[in-house]
Amino acid sequence: MKLSTKGRYGLRVMYFLAVEPDSVNTLSELSKKTGVNAPYMEKILGILKRKKLVKTVRGANGGYTVARDPKEITIGEILRSLEGNLYLADCNSGICTKSCPTKRIFEYIYREINDLLDKKSLYEMVLGESNNEESISR
Repeated sequence: MKLSTKGRYGLRVMYFLAVEPDSVNTLSELSKKTGVNAPYMEKILGILKRKKLVKTVRGANGGYTVARDPKEITIGEILRSLEGNLYLADCNSGICTKSCPTKRIFEYIYREINDLLDKKSLYEMVLGESNNEESISR
């Protein structure tokens, strides 16, 4: 499985928002922090806003902030909001027949990856960065 730039950049912007969850960041600031051009960043933020992971603050000091406590947002939730289902192969999407010899192993891998992503919070990702990723590797 390879994530698209949308998934990778979306996870990156959520990280920066979670580092200071009470701060408001402008599109320009987030674009600089992530290294993603503003129009593409705005598209990603729009998706994250519709999925209620990011909220906007209006006014002179407006911008974007994380919509919920980073402890309540999972990495899986972020990635699925941007990527859809995180299928590894057609076997997971129902296209593959029951007689396919690889169907069971791909279903197993899919479940394991999704379970791991759903157990790790955005907060743990932020902690992992400051604690040599102990939190993520547990």
